[in-house]
Amino acid sequence: MTSILDVCEEPHFSWREDACLKALFAALNRDGDEVRVVGGAVRNSLIGLPIGDIDCATTALPSETMERGREAGFKIVPTGLEHGTLTLVKDGQSYEVTSLRADVETDGRHAKVAFGQDWAEDAARRDFTMNALYLDADGQLYDHLGSGISDTKARRVRFIGKAEERIREDYLRILRFFRFYAQYGHAFHRTDYDACVALQDGMKQLSAERVGVEMIKLVQGEFGYSALEAMFDGGFLGQIGLKVPMIKRFGYYQSQSVMLGIPLSSTGALMAVNGHCRESVEGLMQAWRQPNRLRDALVRRSALLEQISTSDFQTAELQTLKQWAYLYGKDTVLDCLALQRLDRDAEDLRELCQHLQQWDLPAFPVKGKDLIAAGVTPGPEMGVRLSDCEARWVESGFSLGKADLLDGISSD
Repeated sequence: MTSILDVCEEPHFSWREDACLKALFAALNRDGDEVRVVGGAVRNSLIGLPIGDIDCATTALPSETMERGREAGFKIVPTGLEHGTLTLVKDGQSYEVTSLRADVETDGRHAKVAFGQDWAEDAARRDFTMNALYLDADGQLYDHLGSGISDTKARRVRFIGKAEERIREDYLRILRFFRFYAQYGHAFHRTDYDACVALQDGMKQLSAERVGVEMIKLVQGEFGYSALEAMFDGGFLGQIGLKVPMIKRFGYYQSQSVMLGIPLSSTGALMAVNGHCRESVEGLMQAWRQPNRLRDALVRRSALLEQISTSDFQTAELQTLKQWAYLYGKDTVLDCLALQRLDRDAEDLRELCQHLQQWDLPAFPVKGKDLIAAGVTPGPEMGVRLSDCEARWVESGFSLGKADLLDGISSD
């Protein structure tokens, strides 16, 4: 039975007044068709959390969405045309719009779909009840399943219908089940968990990249520790590349980050649960086929932790932290502070981290052309001289100016 809730006056739904979104509603709500916001923006707003992307569903066919969007000045990107998904872009804002559909055939990962106009049928094919909430242009929130609003407010992760059927349609839903639990964290249904355990061999169909993406989101969740414990108990972690998960260390990292006022990061979380040696982090990134930029960020943290002893972290003052931040990156130092078991006054550490977060990294004042002007011949030696200058500048606490650094350099 469909439940309807009016959210016009709810402050967390103020994004409804966005001019681009109103233009989207105006463009697609015509000729008997309707568009509604669905999924994450509705779910998060209902429980007062920040929203990310705004996704929409429409009774219009993809061809009609394209035509009407173009007429209204939106750029059309055929993100997933086969499944009825288009991205409409205007004034730097983008909206993913998908035609209502039913899954005609599934193979455990992909589906053949048929487009339709039945909102209840569209809701029934989704994964979790909290993801099947729809918001129309007038601020009416529709819960066609009858339990989505209550489950969302209770932060309860629950499959729609029979968990076994939903999972067999797409085995990625097992990881999404734990990822949503990590992000919302209050409860899940035991029968749903048992279904995930029973069908976990189906995850072998998943690409390494998709596993990595879901797990990186999971470890950043506020309730990531509970989710990892549940996954460990069910025997999932070894299957997905975490052969020796350090769950208690991960819990320490989370609590330490909160204590220090440091945002939970994917890099810090991955190093906490997987270990910080270079071999471990590179192995995990290879197993999950993640981008080089993430691997490099983990390697920087590994290098800092391996080159600087725990005792140095125990006694480091702000100036030392700034020097490390310049050499390794500010976020790297903050992550490493959260990963260390430091026997220091908590208020002192919080203050240091606050200062470091607010500090702007200075720019090294000497360039290659300055060395040439000082009489240094271009070539390999100039790179060595430039590095020496920078090392002296960092060691001085960034206090030496260009003239001080260049003084006497031509006679070296």
